[in-house]
Amino acid sequence: MLSHAVQTSFGLVDTFWVGKLSPSAVAALTMSGHIIFLLMTVLAGVSTGTMVLVARAVGAKDRVAASRAAEQALLLTFIIAALMGILGFVFAPHILSQLTTDAETLELGTGYMRVMFVGIFTLVALYMVSAIMQGAGDASTPMKLVVGAAIANFFIDPMLIFGVVFPKLGVTGAAWSTVFTRGGAGVIGLLLLLRGRPAIRIRTILPRLDPQLMMRMVRIGLPTSVMVVLHQVIGLIMIVIVSRYFGTHAMAGYGIGMRIHSLAWMPTFGLAIAAGTLVGQNLGANKPDRAERSGYLGAAWCTAVMFVMALIAFVFAPLLVATFNNDPNVVEIGTSFLRFTALALVFSGVWIGFSRSLSGAGDTVTPLKIAVVSAIIHVCVAVGLSATIGLEGVWISFLVGDCVGMILAAVCFRRGKWKYKKV
Repeated sequence: MLSHAVQTSFGLVDTFWVGKLSPSAVAALTMSGHIIFLLMTVLAGVSTGTMVLVARAVGAKDRVAASRAAEQALLLTFIIAALMGILGFVFAPHILSQLTTDAETLELGTGYMRVMFVGIFTLVALYMVSAIMQGAGDASTPMKLVVGAAIANFFIDPMLIFGVVFPKLGVTGAAWSTVFTRGGAGVIGLLLLLRGRPAIRIRTILPRLDPQLMMRMVRIGLPTSVMVVLHQVIGLIMIVIVSRYFGTHAMAGYGIGMRIHSLAWMPTFGLAIAAGTLVGQNLGANKPDRAERSGYLGAAWCTAVMFVMALIAFVFAPLLVATFNNDPNVVEIGTSFLRFTALALVFSGVWIGFSRSLSGAGDTVTPLKIAVVSAIIHVCVAVGLSATIGLEGVWISFLVGDCVGMILAAVCFRRGKWKYKKV
């Protein structure tokens, strides 16, 4: 849980320091972050496929199969990263220009994106190393890696952004800090896997290509990638609605609100990933009843944590937003967002808990179907209500979409078809 929390904190730290620059800088960071995450969503599928195969192999006590899956996952990840890095660097300004017409935001966002794509290998290495170790049941090592990287990022970020010791780089300084700190942790993680110190050992990071095993990963993880793409597309649609029709201050307030939401999601995603790993390992050990209990327990904890986070977000909304940017208009809009969407956090806790358990069992298609239905409703409500009641209509769409996802995920998990999923 802490490992996932700290990984998410990179975006929060960037927003905290960049927020000291200007609303345009925050808007640029928000837009660029969404685009980068959208392009990297294919790795979410590889990550899910890897975790499922490694967890099943570990549950069946087949360490050779687990290591082979890890090696092929790393190779596939590096191939994808090379393609994304080239395309992302070249088309960064063209993509951003579809989201904003503000010249300053476009310039700042382009610089940030290009640095991130130059260092794409450093981003994906830590991401995949963590997935491999978590699939093997080792949550401690990824936690130590990301905690070290996050601490370094917190101190290096302002030094590069504001020019302390280093040249003043502004928004791009946040990107360079992320690349350097995550890259160092990723290299250490790869060395640990090669030496076999955690729960799994690999022989090489460039193994002979095994297309059949890679296709198994892709087949298992593709629905997850599509689902994450869907969530990011929704995020981009919300950005277009907010930035084009309500202005830069609204975009900054919404962006900060979403960063605070990511803070609330930190422990929840960590718990959900842990529950999904337990589900996969118990199914691999032919213990479906224990797998079911793991899923229910994970969803319960996710819901409880999200309730606490929602309460904090509602009560302390103005203070939380002002921590990132104290512009009165930004604080007002960010506070409105957090208070309107507090209950949506609770709904998403149930949804995330059950969906990750389904994915951990190898059933990645059902969560995708749920996400599609929720997304269609979310966008329709946002477009319809924003035209009639303004920004509050966009906020309400989060409530409706997450409520639908919660109900569908709970029903699908209870049916129990995932217990018989073959991977």
